[in-house]
Parts: sequence; C-alpha cells; structure tokens
Amino acid sequence: MDYSNRLPRGSAYANNGSVLSSDIKGNIITAKVQGSQRTPYAVDIVIPTFTVEEKKKIIEILVSNPAWMAELLNKKLPEDLLKETQKHKIRLFPSRWDDFKMKCSCPDSAVPCKHLAAVIYLLSYEIDLDPLMVLKVHGLDIIEEFKKQKIDIAKEAVEEIPTLSDAIIYVKNKEIPKNKIKEEKIFETCDYSKLPDTGTALLQLLDEATPFHNKSVKPELVSFIKLVSKKIKNIEFALGDDVKKNIAFCIDIHIKIPVKNESASVELVFEKQVYFVPINDFIRLVYNTNISDSKRWNYILQSLREFVFFCVKLVETVNIVPKMVTHNQQLRLMWFPLDNDAETEKLLSFFNEIIPSSVLHFLCDEDNKTGVLKEGDINLMSALFITGIIQNIQEYIYGKKTDSEQELNKLFCGNNNSFFNEKRVVNSIHIWLKKLHVSKTRFRPIIKIDDHYPEFKASLFINDSELVNEVPVSYKDFSESKKYEKEKMGVVKNLMLLAGYFKGISQLINNVKIKHLSYNQQEFTALLFDMVPCLKLLGVEVLLPKGLAKVGVPKISLSMNSKKGEKSGSFMSLNDMIDFDWQVAVGDSLIKPEEFFALIENFSGLVKIKDQYVMLTAADIEKLQKQLNKAALPDAHETIRILLSGEYEGAKVALGTEILELLKQWTKTEKEKLPKKLNAKLRPYQTRGFEWLYKNSQLGLGSILADDMGLGKTLQALTFILKMKEAETLVPGSCLIVAPTTLLNNWVREIEKFTPGLTHFIYHGLKRDSKEFDKYDVLLTSYGTLRSDHAVFEKKEWKYLLIDEAQNIKNSEAQQTKALKKIKAEIRIALSGTPVENRLGEYWSIMDFVNKGLLGNSTFFNKEFANPIQADHDSQKLEAFKKITAPFIMRRMKTDKSIISDLPEKVEMNKIASLTKAQAALYTSVVNECMQQIESSEGIARKGLVLKMMTALKQIGNHPAQYLKQNKIKADDSGKLSLLFDILEPIIENGDKTLLFTQYKEMGDILQRTLAEKYGSEPLFLHGSLNRKQRDEMVQSFQNFKHHQIFILSLKAGGTGLNLTAASNVVHFDLWWNPAVEAQATDRAYRIGQQKNVLVHRLINQGTLEERIDDMIQSKKHLANITVASGETWLGDLNNKELRELVALSKHNS
Repeated sequence: MDYSNRLPRGSAYANNGSVLSSDIKGNIITAKVQGSQRTPYAVDIVIPTFTVEEKKKIIEILVSNPAWMAELLNKKLPEDLLKETQKHKIRLFPSRWDDFKMKCSCPDSAVPCKHLAAVIYLLSYEIDLDPLMVLKVHGLDIIEEFKKQKIDIAKEAVEEIPTLSDAIIYVKNKEIPKNKIKEEKIFETCDYSKLPDTGTALLQLLDEATPFHNKSVKPELVSFIKLVSKKIKNIEFALGDDVKKNIAFCIDIHIKIPVKNESASVELVFEKQVYFVPINDFIRLVYNTNISDSKRWNYILQSLREFVFFCVKLVETVNIVPKMVTHNQQLRLMWFPLDNDAETEKLLSFFNEIIPSSVLHFLCDEDNKTGVLKEGDINLMSALFITGIIQNIQEYIYGKKTDSEQELNKLFCGNNNSFFNEKRVVNSIHIWLKKLHVSKTRFRPIIKIDDHYPEFKASLFINDSELVNEVPVSYKDFSESKKYEKEKMGVVKNLMLLAGYFKGISQLINNVKIKHLSYNQQEFTALLFDMVPCLKLLGVEVLLPKGLAKVGVPKISLSMNSKKGEKSGSFMSLNDMIDFDWQVAVGDSLIKPEEFFALIENFSGLVKIKDQYVMLTAADIEKLQKQLNKAALPDAHETIRILLSGEYEGAKVALGTEILELLKQWTKTEKEKLPKKLNAKLRPYQTRGFEWLYKNSQLGLGSILADDMGLGKTLQALTFILKMKEAETLVPGSCLIVAPTTLLNNWVREIEKFTPGLTHFIYHGLKRDSKEFDKYDVLLTSYGTLRSDHAVFEKKEWKYLLIDEAQNIKNSEAQQTKALKKIKAEIRIALSGTPVENRLGEYWSIMDFVNKGLLGNSTFFNKEFANPIQADHDSQKLEAFKKITAPFIMRRMKTDKSIISDLPEKVEMNKIASLTKAQAALYTSVVNECMQQIESSEGIARKGLVLKMMTALKQIGNHPAQYLKQNKIKADDSGKLSLLFDILEPIIENGDKTLLFTQYKEMGDILQRTLAEKYGSEPLFLHGSLNRKQRDEMVQSFQNFKHHQIFILSLKAGGTGLNLTAASNVVHFDLWWNPAVEAQATDRAYRIGQQKNVLVHRLINQGTLEERIDDMIQSKKHLANITVASGETWLGDLNNKELRELVALSKHNS
C-alpha cells in the first residue's frame, strides 16, 4: 500500500534529474538522490542473485530457443521467456518490495521511500533500454555463459550505427572530379504513378513502446509524416528574383555538406558569378519550375530538378524510411528512400545513371580536402534531399512553435541533438528503427508460399546477397551448416524483427524439424492481405505462386461487337453499328454478370475463379452490382476512346472480330494518288503525311500535323487541299486557312509555287471585303482578323478549316481560341511545329479544336490524363493517351530515322515578311528622294548614290530605327522582326540553337536588345570590334552551354573561320546578295561535326528590292556568277528606268 503517494513522487524525482548519480556493480546499486536537504541522500539496493541451478536452467532455455535469445539482443524481453522461467519458479522480476534489500539515508522510515522509488524507476528504464540488464543484476552474464558453450554472441550485443563515411571518398581539392554528364535521358520515362502509396503503413510497423522516451513516440511520428505528405504541395518560392530569373543560365552546380550538423547549401555557378543558396530554397525553386521552362537549363541542373521532383514524390507517397547515421562523429536521423520495391529501385537506378556523383561535396576539417560521393550511391544524395524536404515542411508547419513543442518534430527531421547525447538512448532509437531496414543485411529472408488450394504452406529460406549465383537455402539447412555458424545468431536476430508479421517464425527458428507452416483458406487470407504487405514493406521477398502474385478485384467492363448488317464510314457514327454488352472483368477474363454472380454465390474472401484469384468483400460485390444497374452506354467520343485504348475504366474490354478489322482499316493509311496538278515532288515522309490527312478527312476526322519546322507541313496541307479540289469536295468559298499575319505571304508564295491551280484571297487589312469569300478556293486570314470579324466567319459553314502555328490557340480561355472554335467546319486541320506534348493543357485545346469532345472537357482531361501524366509521369495513362490520340496527330522529328534519310543535309527556305506601315512610308520616301538625286547624277558619283540608296532601303527593311539611328526600339515596327519571333518560337521551345546573321553591327545591336526583352536573356553577339580572346570565349560558350540558344553574328566577322555546329538553324536576317558569302556563313553550322540537318531561313521583304534581287540571283545563273565576283557593284550599272523598277514598292505594301 502506498499511503503517502511515494511511487508517483518517486517517478517525478526520476524524471526531474533528482537522481544525481547511480552505479550498478553486479547485483548492487548505489545512488545519490537530491531530496529536501542540502546533502543528497545515499541509496543502496541489493538484488538477489540467481542460484547455480537457476542460471543453468536459464542458459539451457536460451540455448535451445535461439529466437528468444535473439529478442533479448534486439532489446526486447520475450513474453515466452517470462512464462518459461515462471514455470520453473525463477523470478526475473520481484513480486514484493521486500524481494529487494534496500535502504535510504533519508529520515522517511517507509520502504520504499520516494528516493528508493526514483532509483528503481531508473533501473526499470535501464532494463527497458537493455533487457539483458535484468539477467546481469541477478548475477547472470549471458554473453559470457554463451561463450562457455562455444556460442559467441558478443558481436550481436553491440549495435553498429551506419556511418556516412562508407559512401564518401576524400580527395585533395585540386583532384575533385568535374561534373560530367553521364548520359542524357528523357525524364518523362520516370513513371512516378507506379510508386506504391504506402501512406504511413511502414511507420505503423514500429513498436508502440519507445524506451528512449517517456511516452510512445510512434503516434506522433505517424501524425507528423501524415501532415508532411499532405502539405508537400504547398512548397513556395523563397528565393530572390535574381536567382529565380538567372537559374536558366547556371552552368554548373555543387551541393556543399558542412562538417557539423548544419544545413547543406547549393553552389550555383554562372559564367561570371557564383551564388550560394540554402538547400531548402533550392528545393523550392526547382520544384516550382515548369518542366517546359527547365528545358533550357544545364542538363545536370535539369537532372537535379527531376531528382527533387522524385524525392518530393517519395515524401508524398511516404516511400521514405528514417535511419540513424553518423558523420564526422556526429549523430543524426536522416530519411532515406524506401527502396524495397522494384519501381523505386528502378527510379533510383535511373538517377544514379544520370547524376554525376561529383555534384555532392562533403566539406572536411582538413582545408585542402573534400569528400565526394562514391559512384553508385544515389541513396545518400536522396537522403539529403528527402531530409531537406521534410525539414522544409516542418518549418512551414511549425515555424512559430517553441523548441519544447517541437522537440519530437525536430527529432523526426534529424535536427534535434538533445536526443543524441547518450549512446544508450541513440542505440535504443537505432534499434527501434532497425526493423525497417531488416532487408538491407547480407543474409536476407525469403518466404515461399505454396498453393494447395484450399490449403497453403509457407517456408523460410535464407539468401546470401554476396553470392549472386547461388540459390537460397532453407532455414533448416542454413541453421545446421557449420559454414554459417558465426553468422547464425545475427541472422536469427534480424529474423525475429519480423515476428509480429510472420506468425510462427519463432517455431521455425526454435525447431528446425518444422519445415513449413500450414494455413487454411481463412488463415491464409489474413496472411496474404495483412501480413504479406507488411513483409513486403520491410523489403522481405515473398515468393507467391503466379495466381496469387496479383489478386484482383472484379470490375465492370464491356464487350463490343458489330451489329449485323450495319456499316459505317465515319468514326462519329460508331454507336449505330455496335452492340454493347456489360461484362465483369476478372483479371484478363471477361464473364457475363449472371455467370459471375452464380460462381461467387456463398463465397467470400479469397476465391479462385477460372484459375484466377480474386478478393471478394461484401462492399466490392455491392459496388459492382450498383455499377451494373446504373451503367449507361458510352457516347460516341467515349466509344472512340474505349476502342482505341482497349480499356473501360481501367479494365480490359473485349472487341469482336469485325470491330477489330474495322478499327484496323480506320487506323491504317492506304496509298493515295497525288493531285495531278501538284507542282512539287514530295519526299516519302511528305507523301505519307498527305495520305494520312486524306484518310482522316474521309472518315470525317480532324488532324494535327505537328512535324518539326522545315519538314514541309505547308506543302503537305496544300497537297491535301488540291486533292480535295480535284475530287470536287472543295468548291470556291469552302476552305479557310488561318495563320499568323507574318506568315500569310508565305502561304501565298507556297500556293503560287506548288499548287497554282488553287485560287486564293487574303482577307486582311483595312480594305478587306467578305463578299470575295465565295470567289476563291482558299481564303487566307490572320488570327487577329478572325477574332475581330468572328461574326463574319461564323455565318458560313466551311468544308475545311485549317490553322497554322496552332499554338496560337493553346490557351483555351483566350477570346481568339473561343472565336475560332465557334466557326462551323466539317473537317479541321491544325499545323504546329511546337512540341505540344510538353504542355498537355495546350494539347487538349488544339485537339478539342480539330476533334471536339474526343478527349472530353478540360476537367475530365486534366483528371484522366494531364495530371497523372505531368505530375506522376504515369506510363499507363500516357500509353492510353497515345493510343487514343495516335490516329489524329502526326509528329515527325528531323532526327527520326524514318525522316532523316529523306532529308537533304541542308534545307534552305525563303521566309517572306511584309513591311509595316511605318516601314512602307519611309521606304517610299527614301526611294523618291534618292532617285531624284540619282537621275541627276552620272559616273562614279551616280554609282555611289545607287549603293547608298540600296544600303538605306536594306536598313529600312530591317528596322526603321536602324536607318533613322534611333535608340528607342519598337519590335512591332519591323515586319522582319515579327517574322523572326515566329521562326524562333518553336526553335527555342525545342531547345535547339540558332545562328542569326546580319551585315550590320547596328542591326546586331537592335537584335540583341529586342531578343533579350522577348526571351529574358541576352544573346551572344560576335562582331568585328571584338578581339580574338572574346571571340573564342563566345564560341566556346555557344558550343558548350545549353542556355545560349541564339548567336548573332555580323556577316563579315562571323562568316569565316568559325565552327558552330551546336546550331541546327541559320537565319539570314538580311541578305548579302552574294551566294558565296551567304554560303560561307551558313557553313559555320553546316560543316564537319554537325549531327543534325541544318535549316536555313532567308528573310526577304515582300514587294521590295530584296524580293526582286533575290529572284534575279536565283533565276539567272550568269548574274549570280557576276555577284560572286563583284558583290553589289553591278547595281550601279542599271539605267534609271531599270533601277526605279527594281526599288519601287509593289502594291502588296502600298
């Protein structure tokens, strides 16, 4: 009886530090306890020792039951051991206070007093930390006694905490390896959707009891991680604008790990400066950057962005595991990836291949040394990011709480050293977490399940991971083999960590005659669905028979067959020719609902149906019945999605033979004759593109032709339109083409060159007249005109509606997009050279234009495809998406094997610009003024004035500001500059590089300024004022650094002597009128070392001297030869009439 409440007061004394010192020697405990007096009280406790017979019996029990001994080594006191000792009347713990001899120097006569109680509480705490203590205080050193039995378990009694040094090599600073790209890979292949969403299931496997703390830590740990995984998407920017804006120009990166337990920092190396940012800020920055924006980054930085994304996904799905580690003799808790499943291992392996180990720098006490990561140890880098992410979220959630309130949360984040001051406490934390790492030892358990339905058997095997080519051995053979004698107890110690999840494992260990455990159907259901998932979470390999490897849940599905006598020529009338039958999907089999419900009658739990196991619960069956009762037939668009993907809500569908044949016909492109009046020879891939457009139109389907720039999308589209005219399905006034203003003239030139049989009309400008619509085969207009005159276009029903540069309708909410989608058209075609797959929301907007409803509304599309594909790289969703969209989109790259053989190594294209009003007015004024002077001059003076006029007109054609020497530049004052932006957009989007030539230093300056304003970074500019060193540095930067995508060169300075093969695009902003000089410039990209086809864009102002001189050079070879020899001087030989005709502005610009 504790009448004076001494025991709770003793507990308080134990917890508040009143026990000043304590010493345990054998079975005697002495202590000093601070009471109410100044002098501490002396406490002495004597524990009775075991008798010789008792010791002998305990040793005998533990030797014959290695599983119990292993639990003691795991710092757990087995219940079975307590029962067995009690059976033999051996007391491990006292049943009465007077079982102890104890005294205290305090004046309290009660035994125990609160001071004695305090010491006993601390003794019980010591026993909790190490249950072997209960034997020691009774005079039994079990480790020594086992040694006498020739069983050495001393090694197993000591816990080794892993050290980070095992993954680090220290080298001299001058020997630190440079970051090198191992192999560029496509990050979209990382499928995060397959990461198992473990929730807190793994952490739930931890023991409730936590000897290192006065209350159970597990609930708080589980609650904390739940909150972290929930809040992970709320990471926000915390960096200055300078770093955010300039991150694209970073050329190298290092992660610096300090000597002490401090946060790592990230060193961002730029061409002319270095930034250091905390790792948590770096995580926020890269995680919040759109993938399409990061395409311009240095590849290693891109890799780290994706790696951070992966680590965030690991935290979000709680595929992480805490672990005690040491570094530089300092202890900390870190979170590592839970790599117990194939998908996580696959992703870790992927990142290990692409991220150089030299990115990580461990700082050292020695000034001249730095630690670098060993090759192949991506787990440690993962741990740094994962722990940083968790610390980041912890600060986000608990930033304003006091240190005492955050005590456990800081422990979970690995930044609370107060827990790590005492080694026994650290060991206790380590042992508490150890079971989570049971599969990371040399000897790994394997559990094999045998199917003898309705009975099942489980056997235990041991695999030596160091012997790759040897098969696992049964536990019996392992236990009896002398080869593994020294390792046996260590293996048993790890096996017993699984005792809570593999019932009966102690039987297999203590009695090797038992070869397997047997289960009936009900018992095995519990094992399969409760225990096996836990074992797999712990990384234990469980070998299941094929039928049990993937136990399914019945799902609703469909079988689709052709109606007799029904034929269809259009995708949109599919439902009229299909018989739909609801089915139940069981694995890969489809069963009629009535047959399924008959088969499962009177069954529940794990059931075998047609050689496939399914798990049946009352809730699953009820849900399935409701789905079947409420199921509505799919609409036409959903039917198309089902047919093309072969799935209905994730379940396989059955397609009849006739449906499969019809689907094959619809998705196969047949040979088709080219139009008779086509004035072009198509390359093979262009012919395939035309045939595909034709086939889709015959089925009533729209198409997206998304070939790379330079592959001839316009020609393929015009070939199709001409074919439709010859087939008499296209009549005047039935075809509308919408393009950016800058490209309207290019369409006209292409029509006149390749399909002169098509009549055309441009509906654009102030004097546009809609009455002209029905007079021409093809009507051309701009996006801006269509937006402002949408009512005019909505009145007509068009047969064909084609849009160029379809990225102009990527924003589904823009007025321009809405206006375009309201236009009624039977067949819609979109052309785009921009990789629309980078932004699926934009992809949806374009596909919704060509085939409205095919991908559902935007909400459905985002939920079903965009979010899973973009956020998780879900490969199954991506595959389904590709199957559904494949018939409606054709994208060929210049690098495709099927394309590159068709292409010449260099493709030249004239790009026609229109002068702006300001340019046209200035051009006309200068022509009139100069011609008056020329007409009144002769000889050398006249020739000089001619060349001066030519220079002035070329400068005006470039930009009025160049001629007028103005500092204030407006990009839209120049038609060429607007056209240049349209050309560069897909190039930059694709991550390609461009050489941009101009004859004039002044124009180069204008280009540098306007391009910097447009794209947020200043392009390089090589001109004659630079010295050799500056030129060389620029060339190296362009060749080696990804963010330099545009290189401006003055024609004279950059025309010769440079090797710039990083560029696959060349733009001649203004022409030299000397083919040899122009060719020399182009060859900076097109020369030895170039691995891509080079696309050359020659910008020419329509209706000006530029267009006429270029026509003369291209058509008159002898004149071209003259220009090679004499440059532009021949222009001075023209008479006044010829000269005026040459420079006069045509009606296109008047």
